[in-house]
Amino acid sequence: VIEAPEEGGPNLMQHMRKIGVEVTRNEGGFEVRREEDGTPVHTRLSEVPGYRALFPFTNNTYPPHEITADALAKLALAGIHDLPAERRPSGPEIEALESWFRQNLQRPRGKRR
Repeated sequence: VIEAPEEGGPNLMQHMRKIGVEVTRNEGGFEVRREEDGTPVHTRLSEVPGYRALFPFTNNTYPPHEITADALAKLALAGIHDLPAERRPSGPEIEALESWFRQNLQRPRGKRR
């Protein structure tokens, strides 16, 4: 949050700006880069290089619970193997989603918690 909503005013999603804030690495970790007036250097989240590529399976890239809901719904649909082939979801979006889950969430075979 860079600016708080006006006192007593509506705090609605249409007033929210989705931004990426620039950071630099320092000896203690990371530090927010700032303009001369102290405002964090930022850009629209949709224009942050690489951000959109993190979620190749959805156009709904904010907030995290919406991304997750979309991903899980598509994964569940893709996993319904008793549907006739012509009704089963497929295509680049489903393939990207399945690949992302394999790379990021699947446990190695034979390993149990």
